[in-house]
Amino acid sequence: MVSALETFIYSFLPELEDHYGLVASLNGPGGPVNAFAFNTGSTLLASGGDDEEVRIWDLKTHTLFQMLVNNNQYWGQITTINFINQDATPPGIEWLCFITGCGQFLVYCHNRKASDFTKYIHQENLSLNDSIESFAFDPSAQHLAITSHYGQLKVFQVDHAHLTKLWEDSLPDVIPRAVSFPDEGTSVIVYVMETGMISCKDTETATEKYNRPLKSAIGNVDICASSGNALIDNMGNGFDLYPANHTTPMRTFKVHTQKNFVKAGVFAERGKAVVCGSNHGKAYVFGIDNRKLQQILRHGGAEQMIQAAMSSQSSQIIVTGASTGKYNIRLWKKRLPTQPVRVEHRRPQCSDFQFLMNIVVILLLTIWTSNAWLPPIKEQYETFTSRISTNNPGYIETIQAMMPQHSEPSMNFMELIHSMEDDTLHRVFKMEMGPQLTEMYSQDIAENTN
Repeated sequence: MVSALETFIYSFLPELEDHYGLVASLNGPGGPVNAFAFNTGSTLLASGGDDEEVRIWDLKTHTLFQMLVNNNQYWGQITTINFINQDATPPGIEWLCFITGCGQFLVYCHNRKASDFTKYIHQENLSLNDSIESFAFDPSAQHLAITSHYGQLKVFQVDHAHLTKLWEDSLPDVIPRAVSFPDEGTSVIVYVMETGMISCKDTETATEKYNRPLKSAIGNVDICASSGNALIDNMGNGFDLYPANHTTPMRTFKVHTQKNFVKAGVFAERGKAVVCGSNHGKAYVFGIDNRKLQQILRHGGAEQMIQAAMSSQSSQIIVTGASTGKYNIRLWKKRLPTQPVRVEHRRPQCSDFQFLMNIVVILLLTIWTSNAWLPPIKEQYETFTSRISTNNPGYIETIQAMMPQHSEPSMNFMELIHSMEDDTLHRVFKMEMGPQLTEMYSQDIAENTN
């Protein structure tokens, strides 16, 4: 959960539209966090990492819903995790799929009417003595593609509790970092780590369609479900955005880094934004259309590496995970405006930290200088209240001196007060009429009566 201090700090940050606020900090992972997955509806979040455990979090209560562990402790690190939709799945059934560093592919089933996830498929030794790097699932054809650290590519047909291998291929001396099913599932593309090569094959026949080099190296890869664009960690100055079926990036989102390492980069807000990790405790949110940095999410300290991130497509939630330091997980949710916001003359936006520091400085200066400004204000207040007291002999003279000078100043003053009723005088001056005012007012009434 978010600490009280963090809640206090983020309550002072500007509540601007299209900005994310920290809603929860989830603690528990015993090692670097490698992967995330949201279920349909974004009510559950699954996380996996080097501690060989899968944690499922309830996003309504921000608590641990279930933890999947292997009592024999031979899973290895959890490298990739995702919720998939099997063919003819009844309503209310969810399938959680993940792969391990020891070459195992596991699927757990969850009935929303029941309480826990239960094991459904456990396929061992898909890649003997070889860790699995990535997998992709095509729900239309029920195809599953898996890549391994030593260059193996295998394609399976998923049939309920069984995996039937359709074909396999080898990419020698390379690491196939990611795999996807473009072209409506008729092709399978493998993204080769560091070299920047992509290899495309026919899904049914394994026939090679092409091998193309990209303009940048490949660290992490994310494919936009709506546009088919690819966001690639170039392992240098940031992340490159590639249009579908192109080898030249359309733009680069620059993220400062001190050393080359694989870091997370994912699409958000249905392809309208991207979230990029870093090696200094921050995640960066960029807009795709305007290419501008929209927000910096401060996950942790400068020593923390943010190598895992995910965005929910059904709700505007971002999750970030650390692979060093506390190994914690943080949830960010977009703050939507409660009413239309006028954007006419906007001041330049300061960072969240600058805004907070300004508030703190103003409060401290107000307290520290109170001995200088509070006594004069108090003195002026006391002087003002004494002057409006009806017992002050100079009260009438003071008012008459403020009136325009005429031949009959007293009549001028009496004309003013005569136009008011008693209760009006009481409300205006908030006092009982003094003896001098009472005498002058009575004389005026008698003269007007005669």
